[in-house]
Amino acid sequence: MGDVQSSESAATSREDTEVSAENLLGNHLFSFDGQNVGRVDFVFTGSGGEAAGSRVAAVASHFRGRKVRLWKLVPIRGARLRHDGAIVVPFGRELIQSAPELASAPTDLGAEMASRVQNHYSGVHPGIELKGPFSRKPLPASGLERFAPSIEEEPESGATGDSLILSPIPGDEAFSHSSESAHWAQAAQLIGVGVQLSGHHDVLDDWEDDARTLLIPRVESLRRGDPWPQAKVALEKMGLLDAFYSVQKAPPRCEREFATLQSRLWEESYLNQCGVSSEAATALLYSGLFSPNELVRTSSASQLSWLVEDIEGEIRNHLVQGCQSDSYTVQMISAGALARHEEDHEVLQNFINSQPSGPTEDAHTSTIVHGTWAANGVWWRPEGDFFQFLKQRVSPDLYDGEGYFRWSAKWKKKERRKAGFKLVDWLNANVNPLPGTRIREFDTVFGHSHGANVALAAGLIGAKITFLVLLHPAIDRRSPREMQLILSNISGVLAFFPHFDLTVLADRSLRGFPRHDEKVVERNIPGWFKHDALLDPYTWLQNGLINELNYYRNQARARRRDLQF
Repeated sequence: MGDVQSSESAATSREDTEVSAENLLGNHLFSFDGQNVGRVDFVFTGSGGEAAGSRVAAVASHFRGRKVRLWKLVPIRGARLRHDGAIVVPFGRELIQSAPELASAPTDLGAEMASRVQNHYSGVHPGIELKGPFSRKPLPASGLERFAPSIEEEPESGATGDSLILSPIPGDEAFSHSSESAHWAQAAQLIGVGVQLSGHHDVLDDWEDDARTLLIPRVESLRRGDPWPQAKVALEKMGLLDAFYSVQKAPPRCEREFATLQSRLWEESYLNQCGVSSEAATALLYSGLFSPNELVRTSSASQLSWLVEDIEGEIRNHLVQGCQSDSYTVQMISAGALARHEEDHEVLQNFINSQPSGPTEDAHTSTIVHGTWAANGVWWRPEGDFFQFLKQRVSPDLYDGEGYFRWSAKWKKKERRKAGFKLVDWLNANVNPLPGTRIREFDTVFGHSHGANVALAAGLIGAKITFLVLLHPAIDRRSPREMQLILSNISGVLAFFPHFDLTVLADRSLRGFPRHDEKVVERNIPGWFKHDALLDPYTWLQNGLINELNYYRNQARARRRDLQF
């Protein structure tokens, strides 16, 4: 009997605690046998108030692929909050999968639907009694203050060091505030829906836990072409077209109206109340072009650039201006989007490297590989603060001669592959063979962003690397066979990344490696969104990353020694 709770699971539930409506919202719901059913997006409460028997959860269903379009209805009777935060109900996955469902989020659950839910579950669990109607609890963003305890405070409250965001603002709350933290969260919402609209759901799947925390809406993809007509459909159906044009004409004078417009578009994207969630998400991207914040404008423009055949007008202007920003993240997002359409645009020439590596010296065995658009950066050069930090505290053998490694930093994959061959040539010119062999091998390679792909391309053609340290990696798609060949030449990989790296998501790159390989360790650092957090020594010192790196590097060195013997 698949829906009869086992004595073992019953014993486990006795150790759990009662669950409140607030704990339900935004968390994942599990069947009694440990199967992940989906995320609780909203809760309907009946006349019994907070009593468990008077509540029904609407769970975003993943049964039909990764595009969440339906909500399964699940009674909360007997639910328990597990020690890890998950919600466990005394029903089997198959019973929930066949339950009554919603395709949108009505303001209340009528008596007829409540009766259908009761009849569905009472055949197995006779004690269930649902008395409708049930009113919908506030949107999850209003009920998850635990994710944003200080959103009303000054911008500094959400950051440490160089504005490292520690408590992201979830859902539509991000559009109700104008702090720095709010702007980062708005950009995350825009990029999160943009990734899906362009059909790259697998990219968002890489960041599933972060997307759940942020309450990123789940939407279907659009065909590439002209997305404005679809955005207009949503604005007209929701009665927001006049408000949109009003904000477009004078955004600085319509701050309150602008916030309301974006919140309503987010709500429709999330709940699909009018049946136009994807269209509303597209309109949300267009609304972001009017934001007073350059990160938000750039994020919108970059995501729309994936949906149009040719960039022009405001989209193009925002990307060009973003390339000249003082913000590293804005620069990277803008340059990547602009390069897809206008690879030779003059503003991009500041980011690429046409200068070859200089004269080389022997006996250095570690190096840094910068990412795309990094040619004008200093951090990866011997005179850079971060370079000196690594050399003094992490890898004393880091190469600091005139011939330090550099590559074109252009965005296309073929440039990264060419750089991989160049890194092999650099290895042969700069590293002495291992004693008694002809094998030349890096000890440690530090790769930032697409620098990870340069190092992996080198590994694919035979470069030996004892330990590969990846900072904010943006991984190109490769076949399992290619990854197997690469990892056969690398003894250990340690990948560091923040939560929901906007630049990696905007680029549609993957985050990591095959999870089953024991050589590969992936670590989240505290902090959200930024693509340069790990280029700051403060981040390393505050989070004890040097000790962690040394621990895994020693394992990789031992692995390499075992292979040699």
